[in-house]
Amino acid sequence: MTLVIAHRGDPIAHRENTMPAFLSAAKLGADMIELDVQISKDGQCVILHDTTLHRLWNVDAVVSELTYEEIRRATDEDDYEIPLLGDVLQEIDVPIMVDVTDAQAIVPIVGVLKSFDAQEQVLFSGGNIDAHRLIRKHLPDAQCALTWTQNVLPTDELFAQLRPNYLNPPWWLLLPGFDIAGTQGFETLGPATVSAMHDRKLKVSVWTVDELEIAKAYSRLGVDAIITNRAADFVTTTRNRN
Repeated sequence: MTLVIAHRGDPIAHRENTMPAFLSAAKLGADMIELDVQISKDGQCVILHDTTLHRLWNVDAVVSELTYEEIRRATDEDDYEIPLLGDVLQEIDVPIMVDVTDAQAIVPIVGVLKSFDAQEQVLFSGGNIDAHRLIRKHLPDAQCALTWTQNVLPTDELFAQLRPNYLNPPWWLLLPGFDIAGTQGFETLGPATVSAMHDRKLKVSVWTVDELEIAKAYSRLGVDAIITNRAADFVTTTRNRN
């Protein structure tokens, strides 16, 4: 069975990375919820993909330059609220994929996970190598997905250092023949990567798949997890590889 990981919750029905989006994705049957963490000025683990409040909240402010209370005040006229990681851990029972781009976010995140005794609920993801090293330092047994966008696989040495549980490439890196903007002429890793990772006892997750035919192709290929904005459509599709 291919797991369905809900990208930023259910961003079609609700604003991404908000509690209603997460609760909706869980209700739809997503196997895992993916979210992003930024660190506020006072060290809070804020659930937000961007480093600023501009795109989603129409506020010209940098998250790291505001305390969480200042962030709440700056967005309090909106129908949605920006949650903290702890809020999500309290409300969501399904596993959570925490995408981390900044290594400095690891220590605060680990602190929150330990305070909620939620280390086993989380699968870390991201392509920041230093972040992965810090995860292994502070949570040696943590589940990790190494985000990878290069058309050459990580070295054996890097695999040994980081000990990822998943290789996490963009979907187009494994399926050649798709005309994706910016990838023309780019040599992909190819579909054999899935079996190669399985031979290493690693799983494979791919992001971000929003077309049903691509999801079906990956499910037939044996990919272990698909990250999607369309969890409602994919929960049924990926349960059947035929």
